[in-house]
Amino acid sequence: MTRIFLLVILFASLSIFAQEVASTQTCADKWKDWGNSWYLFVAPTGTNCNHEASNWTAAQIYCKERGADLVSLTTNDEVNFVYTHTRTVSHRFWVGLIVPVTIPTTEEDTKPTKGTQTDSSLCPNGWRHLVSSCYYFNRTKTTMSRANSSCQNQGGDLVLPRNIAEHDAIWKVAEENKLFQSWIGLHEEQQTNTFYTSDGKLPSYTNWGLSQPDRYTAYGDEKCVIFWQIRPKGEWHDVSCTKHYSYICQKPSCTLSSCQNGEICLNGKCSCQSGFTGSRCDVDIDECKESPGICQNGANCTNTNGSYTCTCTAAYTGRNCSINIDDCKTDDGSSKCLNNGACIDGEAKFSCKCQDPYFGSRCQFVDECKEKKNLCGKGTCGKFQNGSAYCICNGTGYNGIFCENNINECLLPSPQCDDTIATCIDTLGSYECTCKAGYTGKNCEATCGGDEDLILLVQ
Repeated sequence: MTRIFLLVILFASLSIFAQEVASTQTCADKWKDWGNSWYLFVAPTGTNCNHEASNWTAAQIYCKERGADLVSLTTNDEVNFVYTHTRTVSHRFWVGLIVPVTIPTTEEDTKPTKGTQTDSSLCPNGWRHLVSSCYYFNRTKTTMSRANSSCQNQGGDLVLPRNIAEHDAIWKVAEENKLFQSWIGLHEEQQTNTFYTSDGKLPSYTNWGLSQPDRYTAYGDEKCVIFWQIRPKGEWHDVSCTKHYSYICQKPSCTLSSCQNGEICLNGKCSCQSGFTGSRCDVDIDECKESPGICQNGANCTNTNGSYTCTCTAAYTGRNCSINIDDCKTDDGSSKCLNNGACIDGEAKFSCKCQDPYFGSRCQFVDECKEKKNLCGKGTCGKFQNGSAYCICNGTGYNGIFCENNINECLLPSPQCDDTIATCIDTLGSYECTCKAGYTGKNCEATCGGDEDLILLVQ
């Protein structure tokens, strides 16, 4: 953004620079472009521009009327630029700080001085910044009561100058806007011929005209006050409150110091960021009460100055505890489920769906019975808690770690076949008994019987 500044010389003596410019250029041609700003060096009376030496207020008004500000020196380069164009001037000049400063003459003097800049953002749109307040000049003619209500509806009061500097600045702009008779924020109490401010106090400054207030009753009871246009201009006269005059509203300007908690002025108001409210951004917003659900998923909300904090449950994280923590991930980002197991995230927990032959809470064990099919041959495969396998060979006719050895039942201490009546023949996983005549059964344990039995069988 391009800034526009005016530099106003105080005294009537001319600088060499001003004389040279005046001899070759008109007033409109004397703006100087530097950096992102334009600068106008305004000479006092004696040039063809016919400027008068003035006080700070008048210089400020002069700049504002031209859409600019008194220069505020913020960097060494800017100081050097101004110094280059004014170094032959032996007098002081106004700048946009609280107090005037002299032209620097040494390197040490060129250090910027922090001050208060005059900025159009100090007042709402349509208002004028004069001295230290904002003013709204309204040509509409109305009664004192309605004028006062209009000002109060805009956050201000009827104008009341507090000193001669304010008075002169206000009256100058009032004349420019042809508000020659305007209401002032004073009124009389109980016909005492004493006038008070809107908050019931005596004014700190007055500018009554000759023989004023006179309580002249020919035009009604004169309990209110206006600026009067008859010379000397701007003096105060008491008038009837039912008369119709234009009016000027006044309210404090927005300054960096009036906006609290680091907030800024924007169009005459403190622009509060999130966390604060109020005309000065000095009221902390309790987000926990204003927005009960701001902390989500069962989190506890704690109000802080200008903000809030959420204490999340174990399952959630984030500013408002809205993000479910991925319990499937380890600190290094890998999955908690091993051996390509599928992880299923829950609230502060997880589960793993394992692929064969893996099992366990993290798929960390191998089921050897599934990994090595037919591990136990004719036997049955069993597994320990960690997945290790063991073989159960009972009743299979085999023994060994993997039930791989065929048992020769014929050699057991208690042979299955009685060798007095049968011959034992070993088979894979079993045995056979060859019975002698008259015997039968698996182990030749039954006799065939005599002739009677045969007869019975025949019958």
